[in-house]
Amino acid sequence: MHGQQQGFLLMRKLTFGVCLAVCLAVLTGSGMAKNLDGGPADVVPEAIAKAQAECRAQPYSMLITVRNIREAKGFLTMDIHGDDPATFLKKGTKIGRVRVWATKGETQACAPVPHPGLYGVGIYQDKNANFILDKGLFGIPAEPYGVSNDPPMHFGLPKFADSAVKVEGPLTPVTITLHN
Repeated sequence: MHGQQQGFLLMRKLTFGVCLAVCLAVLTGSGMAKNLDGGPADVVPEAIAKAQAECRAQPYSMLITVRNIREAKGFLTMDIHGDDPATFLKKGTKIGRVRVWATKGETQACAPVPHPGLYGVGIYQDKNANFILDKGLFGIPAEPYGVSNDPPMHFGLPKFADSAVKVEGPLTPVTITLHN
């Protein structure tokens, strides 16, 4: 009898866990943001496809080509920064974010911007899907990363002037090579 009770309790826990997971998936999947700026709920293939289609119809956007993706693991997080050199690539200063699944080789993504002007893009491949750029010793990125215009990055962050992209219309081309 004791074994049956344990089996019953285990089954109840599993059923509760499955129900909770399904409910959370349904609830969190209902309000997808255009900019995909959040956690796991917004990294859904349908949401990504919808956001990319909407972006391509915007009057001002960047078509970002990401190269040197060594493996199709996790997703690419692209942070869009405005034209203030003092805040470029600083935590909490992005004006937009786009996430797409990583595919081996090369991937393209559209990033909407609010108006014409200069913008910079910082990107990382979130291989373990934990929604942060993992860093190793001395704060050096442990995951692949890159910046618009592929400026040299020896010690520290690149300057905005070397990374700035002038957006004057839709689908302004931007190429970023990931550093692994």
